[in-house]
Amino acid sequence: MMYRNMAITTLTVIAILAAGCGGGGGNGGNGEPDVYTVYGENTEVAQGDTTTVSIYLAKPPVTPAGYQMTIKYDDSKLQLAGGVGAVQAGAAVPASPNHIIAKNVSTAGVIQVTVVGWNGSNIVNLSTTTNEILNIQFQAIGGPGVVAIDIDTTAEAPTPLELWTSSATQVPTIPTVVDGTVTIQ
Repeated sequence: MMYRNMAITTLTVIAILAAGCGGGGGNGGNGEPDVYTVYGENTEVAQGDTTTVSIYLAKPPVTPAGYQMTIKYDDSKLQLAGGVGAVQAGAAVPASPNHIIAKNVSTAGVIQVTVVGWNGSNIVNLSTTTNEILNIQFQAIGGPGVVAIDIDTTAEAPTPLELWTSSATQVPTIPTVVDGTVTIQ
């Protein structure tokens, strides 16, 4: 009887830990952080070449259907490879035509983007099988060094960082942000 109770207790503890309820584990039960995290990729590129920087969204159980953000970069070191066409929805966004993307790149060094999953009549959620929400293709025009890909969270951001649900309500959780980098060699 004692071994049976110990086995049940052990299985219960394993189930609690696997569900993310073990306290201090830092994940919401699905392998993701307890809060939404928007993070940029770190890439390397040779001077004169192009690279793609992906922006990701690690998400807890409530999957958003859209987002908006401002991304800043040093335009003396990087330029968009192809202008507005260099900014594309990532793999987590439903395939075209099942999304709407609005991009503004009229100010050098600033990208404003809004993306919503849309199937023609309804808002649809982003994918839960991949976290990639945005791709930006840059050409390295400056000398060697590290260039920040700044996901702007300041109050002055032209397009504040926000996430929305499929019912078109703003996700109340403020995302944690980790900027990306491009290292020019």
